[in-house]
Amino acid sequence: MQCNNCGEGMRPGLANWHFVCRQCGLEASTLEPADLATSDRVVDEADREVGLEALRKASFATTFDVLRKQIASGRLLDVGCAHGWFLDAGRDAGFHCTGIEPSVQVAARGISRGHDVLTGYFPSVLEGRGPYDVISFNDVLEHIPDANQTMTAAAGLLSQDGILSIAIPSNKGIFYRLSRMLARVGAPGPFERMWQKQFSSPHLYYFNADVLITMASRHGLQLVHHSHLPSVRREGLWDRLRYDTTSGAVKNALVYMAVIVALPMLSRLPADIDLLMFRKSTTA
Repeated sequence: MQCNNCGEGMRPGLANWHFVCRQCGLEASTLEPADLATSDRVVDEADREVGLEALRKASFATTFDVLRKQIASGRLLDVGCAHGWFLDAGRDAGFHCTGIEPSVQVAARGISRGHDVLTGYFPSVLEGRGPYDVISFNDVLEHIPDANQTMTAAAGLLSQDGILSIAIPSNKGIFYRLSRMLARVGAPGPFERMWQKQFSSPHLYYFNADVLITMASRHGLQLVHHSHLPSVRREGLWDRLRYDTTSGAVKNALVYMAVIVALPMLSRLPADIDLLMFRKSTTA
């Protein structure tokens, strides 16, 4: 298996589907999307939506606080817009927003709130559209099979001086590191959950900021911002734990209590979510 970032060979990792680049540290998987029947057994989508709403909306508000310091307004494309929460925040911030969502059922939620949502995949569904002043990937890039090609397409669809905004889970984060440690001692469950194994859209990559900065720079995208977003918050945490139906109530209760105790310390530990923004350079 070759690294999608630097092209070097990847070594086997902690499972037969997990690989780590020898050169740059990008992690990748060969996980396949679970069929709908399996995914429905594993994931309660109603609990998932409730569990993520507060966290995502807070993170999106923070993202727009940063984004508006880079660009005041313009045409924004949110790739993998899901329920349309980022589109809501963009509209409130004065951007003209379009979303892309592969699921017809999920896309309908954004459409019902008045958003322009295209059903399909980036970038093929955009034929004849663009350019965009902002393109965003919020916890999406790690699910796309060819991240490098996706970066090429994003750079091509950005207007001159446009902004590419990416929020990604990091393989340097504390929760990911803990899951990796547990997998090494024979408890693979948390590691598999971090990769969303048996979900309809598993993680195909675990990036970190250094890998993403290197990848972006090859496409004429210059880093203009790097910060972190919270990966958990108290509000919605129980529903978030519960949406994985393979995890029992006792286990969920123990994890819930552990996370609540750890919350005050998380700001001093390695963050699990990176927020990076890149500007399309004038020479790109």
